[in-house]
Amino acid sequence: HFIFAGIQTGGELLGFQMGFTMVSLVDPLSGARVSITSHLLYMVSLLTFLTLDGHLHLLRALAESFTLLPPGGLTMRGNLVDNVLSLSGGMFVLAVKIAAPVMAAIFMVELALALMARAAPQMNLLTLGFPIKIAVGFFFLGLLFTVLSLRMEDTIIELAPMFSNLMRMGR
Repeated sequence: HFIFAGIQTGGELLGFQMGFTMVSLVDPLSGARVSITSHLLYMVSLLTFLTLDGHLHLLRALAESFTLLPPGGLTMRGNLVDNVLSLSGGMFVLAVKIAAPVMAAIFMVELALALMARAAPQMNLLTLGFPIKIAVGFFFLGLLFTVLSLRMEDTIIELAPMFSNLMRMGR
C-alpha cells in the first residue's frame, strides 16, 4: 500500500502543478477526493502491478506469513517499527521521484511564460498559459509511464525479500 500511496501522492503533486486542483474524483477505496492525475497514475500502476504478476507475489507472501507468524503472534518491536517507518518515508521519496521530471518541465514552461510576460506585457498569457501547461504536463506524464513500469518491476522483485524480512522481525 505504501507504493501505491506514494504514486498517488506524486499524482497529487502533478495535478496541482498542472492546474487540476478543481478537477477531482472520489476514491472508492478511501472515500477521499483525489485529483484526476493521481487516479490515472494509480490505475496505471495497479494495472502494471497486475500485469507483472505482483498479485501472485502478494498471495505467496500471505501463505508464507502463516508459517512464519502464527495468527496473533505479531509483536511490534523496535526493529519492525523502524522498518515500517522507513517504508512510509520511502513513500514520500517515491512521490517526489515520480513527480520531479514533470514538475521540472512545467517549471520551465512557467519560466518561459514569465519571460514572455516581461517582454510583452500587453499579451494575455493567462489564457495561453493553462493549455500549454496542461499539454506539456500530459506529454511528460505519458513519458513517465515507462519510468513507472520500470519502478513497479523493481518493486515486485524486492517484494518477497521485504515481506520475509518484515515477518521475521515481527516474531
